[in-house]
Amino acid sequence: MKKNLLFGLVTAVVIFTGLAVTQSPRGYAEENIFPTRFEGETHLSGQSMVWQQDGGDGYQQVTVQNITTGEKKQITHTTTKKRFTNIGGTLVTWQEKRDMSTPERDWDVYAYDLTTGTEKKLNETSGTYGQPSTDGDYIVWSNGGSIHVYNWKQDTRTSVGEGIDPIINKGNILFKSKEGLNLHNIATGVTNLVAAAPEGYAITWFAFQGETALLILNKFNEGNQYAILKLGGSKPEIDYVTPLAKKKRDFSQMAVGNHYVVWLEEDKDGVPQLMGARVDDGSAVQLTQAKASDVQPLPIGFIGDTLIWVENYFTTRAMPLNIEKSTSGSLNYAPIPNAPKPEPIKRPRVPEKKFDIAPSAPMATESEIQIEVNVEGHKMQFDEQPFIEEGTTLVQFRPIFEKLGLQIQWDGDTQTITGSADGVSIRLQINKPEAFVNGVAVDLEEAPRIEHEVTVVPLRFVGEATGRKVIWDDKLHAVYIIAPETVGKLLYPNGKLKYEGQLKNGKMNGKGKLYREDGTLWYDAEFMNDAVEGTGTFIQQGLIDGNDMTNFYYVGEIKHGIPDGQGKGYDPRGRLIYQGGFENGKYAGHGKYFVNGKIVYDGDFVMSQYDGYGKLYSGGYLLYEGQFKANNRHGKGKLYEQAFHHTLDYEGEFKNDIFNGEGSFYSSIDSFYTGQWVNGKKEGIGKEYSSYLLDYEGEFHNGVREGNGKLFESDRRIYEGMFKNGKPEGKGKLTDEYGKIIFEGQFLDGKPAGS
Repeated sequence: MKKNLLFGLVTAVVIFTGLAVTQSPRGYAEENIFPTRFEGETHLSGQSMVWQQDGGDGYQQVTVQNITTGEKKQITHTTTKKRFTNIGGTLVTWQEKRDMSTPERDWDVYAYDLTTGTEKKLNETSGTYGQPSTDGDYIVWSNGGSIHVYNWKQDTRTSVGEGIDPIINKGNILFKSKEGLNLHNIATGVTNLVAAAPEGYAITWFAFQGETALLILNKFNEGNQYAILKLGGSKPEIDYVTPLAKKKRDFSQMAVGNHYVVWLEEDKDGVPQLMGARVDDGSAVQLTQAKASDVQPLPIGFIGDTLIWVENYFTTRAMPLNIEKSTSGSLNYAPIPNAPKPEPIKRPRVPEKKFDIAPSAPMATESEIQIEVNVEGHKMQFDEQPFIEEGTTLVQFRPIFEKLGLQIQWDGDTQTITGSADGVSIRLQINKPEAFVNGVAVDLEEAPRIEHEVTVVPLRFVGEATGRKVIWDDKLHAVYIIAPETVGKLLYPNGKLKYEGQLKNGKMNGKGKLYREDGTLWYDAEFMNDAVEGTGTFIQQGLIDGNDMTNFYYVGEIKHGIPDGQGKGYDPRGRLIYQGGFENGKYAGHGKYFVNGKIVYDGDFVMSQYDGYGKLYSGGYLLYEGQFKANNRHGKGKLYEQAFHHTLDYEGEFKNDIFNGEGSFYSSIDSFYTGQWVNGKKEGIGKEYSSYLLDYEGEFHNGVREGNGKLFESDRRIYEGMFKNGKPEGKGKLTDEYGKIIFEGQFLDGKPAGS
């Protein structure tokens, strides 16, 4: 082993790689590269190293430094937590808290191009993401048990299968699955299992570079051992470079180079030391002689065959490696196969569930305006619907001419329309803004024209030319053409105007306006025999159910003077409050209720209360969808989380706005409770899951585990028996993962109380 070489101003190192000679990474005895150390978050790619340091604003910022030139660049300036910094080529990746007040699981994945200065947020929704890795072309990370790949140049994201902890290098992704280590080639799309964990072992950590990976294999309760996985050639090969040994601590910091691998391991005195091994034959040696009082060293990466590492937090060092082959040959501490064991009890996994995402609330918008034309009490029907152009209503000419009693003549050569009746003659020409009434020229605001092969004419002109009175109702979007002789007024005994509009036999009949004695408009509507019947506007005054409803108004169908049928309610500023069905003045049937232009409820109403099926919105997002009764959530429904993710929180039964009956509550994507509820608390039989696996199934009381149940403990033991206050208490038995009884008898406060 060669002597450690300190990065300093005095000493220079020459690194030989083939025939090329490059300058050694320069040192910083006078300037500390690492103000604070972050285990597992310091990475090296080429000459660039990335880590987190205090940005001077009290927040850790992602920083990149060229260790040859000394050039340093801080690439983040946000006031949020960061983690999992990584670098590959010219791309830097990290995770950043979306909001410091959000739950711990609420993170986003970012990448930054050192060449262009481009920064991108790569994920669509925040969540609990695994550490991102990049090779300069692609960025990979895991989420919810799936591997995601982002193509930086093409700005596309794909999923390549189930797994966790992906590391990418030169377009190849090495990741863990339940079978072992898998290698996915992005170019071909092929995934192969390259290393299955030996029976009784699990692959806990690994590092990957080129065609080499360094693995940590863990055997439960017996220790760890390291192995080199060589991926070149037709079949992957494994060299086990350390024997199975149980240490006080395990370390995930590893570095992989072209010819050597380095890791941390406790020596016989329990002091962490750098260990190195050759890739070709697995020959391993101890590289450092740290003391018990020293801070553990930290391997960062390789430049050629020179290891870059950190000593005592602040000193960055270079160590050229030249490990000689073992004279005794490869020891290859291959695991000894376990004796056959019975099949372990399979711990149930969380049921497959794709969480709903709550949609945003729609704004209150008026539907497309449709113009209604009413001629002397008759609602007209047209092939081409009436429309407004520059304030003028245009309608299909033939139905309106015929309804007004005009005989029609059409001159195709001059495209002229003539309508005549007793004492009146009207002549219009297509695209000419001039008409003739009894031979007298009249200017038109809009000329007749042909729309969709139908001739349309200005409605007001035609009505008034035949001696009728034309009324436009802006709120109803309706035109009333009435005979002038039917129009009159009615007065209150004090002489104030009571009504103006159409009359029949001295009674309100037809289109008109009814005023209160104080002079305020009451109805602008259709009347029949002194009663408001038909469509119109009802303007409210005074208190209704204790609320001041002055100048709130209703537009729609009216029966016996009360909103009844389809209609809309507005506040005094003209903002839509409600649209839908009415019955006897109350919301009824299907309707939509709005506040400040945003929908609050869309569903069934009974007596102005939410009743039946509906959707309730809050803060611009769907809060609940399901059954209601008397304004309360009652029956089956779905409740959505509102603070951050807007994903499904609860699905099941409600009673008077509280969880009651069968239901599932999702505390996160991998943890939830499903079972019985009473008054918002777990009560009865249920199951609790966490980390995608079943934790407990059995009885609950007042929200906690109580009664008879089954608990799957994290160390693979299973307890079956009685519970009290959430813990095993009473008669029960404890078995291992194979069903073998470890203890059977009385338990107290979660622990065995006697044999």
